[in-house]
Amino acid sequence: MNAARIGIAFFLFFLALIGVLSGISLLSGESDDLSNMGERVVGSLWLVSAALFAAAGALLLQRPMNGRALAALGVVLVFGGVLLTVNPYFGAPVTAGAALAAVLGLAR
Repeated sequence: MNAARIGIAFFLFFLALIGVLSGISLLSGESDDLSNMGERVVGSLWLVSAALFAAAGALLLQRPMNGRALAALGVVLVFGGVLLTVNPYFGAPVTAGAALAAVLGLAR
């Protein structure tokens, strides 16, 4: 159980790193799909998502979780992956918020 908690926490940190890199890339204007305002908005959303993913990972390392809570977090991350595939611009903050809510709401 402890190994799963640590593994999911590191996965959340990995998602935070992706969020930081995506946010910086969008804020530096490397996207041809969005207008300048769209790049700023979506880049900021990705950076906020990165902060939420990092907070969820840090809290997951600090709080003991039961098997049901880890399973719920896994379901959130799977559905978040689907949401990111469908809409990569706004799927990240929704997934990050849901992951943080799962960690906060289901911890012992």
